[in-house]
Amino acid sequence: MQGHSSRRGLSTTPSSRPRGGGRDQYSSRDLGTIEQNIFLNRAKQQRYVELENKKVIAERQVVLQAGECDEFLGEFQRRNWMRLTDLPEKYNEKIVKEFYANAWPIRRDFEVIRKSWVRGHWVSYDRDAINKLLGEPMVLCEGQSCSYQFIKKNSKHGFNNREAAKFLCLPGQSYESNKGFARRIIRGKMIKITRVWMTFLFANVTPTTHVSDI
Repeated sequence: MQGHSSRRGLSTTPSSRPRGGGRDQYSSRDLGTIEQNIFLNRAKQQRYVELENKKVIAERQVVLQAGECDEFLGEFQRRNWMRLTDLPEKYNEKIVKEFYANAWPIRRDFEVIRKSWVRGHWVSYDRDAINKLLGEPMVLCEGQSCSYQFIKKNSKHGFNNREAAKFLCLPGQSYESNKGFARRIIRGKMIKITRVWMTFLFANVTPTTHVSDI
């Protein structure tokens, strides 16, 4: 398996406001003036300042050699997740941080509003919007749960760690524990298909730099 760098951005309309050299004028510590086409309010602008030095972890292309893991590819196609492999070549880091700044958070009448303000446009990131972006790989009827939600709802004590270890680990291996509680499974104890899924999920679904265990 090989990993190649790739980046995901947002499709937005660039701001027509002129920018000076160096740091953006709206990223200055002086927040007296709000860039209204960029931020919803002063708190969101302050949030951007806090995010300036945060690292953006981009998706990474995971490439399988022919015949390397047919079980993974078959399940991937069955779930219709091919959109997750179609990654843009680059992204605009400033716009990504603007998205997160304006989406942190919006609560109205005990409801979390999953929308962000991006360069003069509202961008929804709720379940329906993400499902549409992915090409609607799963369509559920009203009140219907996916297999993960079904198991979670119908299990009194959550997932059975012992049963999970049988599927995820090499024979005789299991979770690393701490004070009697299952904490993690390190890569060296995983079967091949588990390692493949972990690599893909940490590269394309929840990008992270920590990929040694789950």
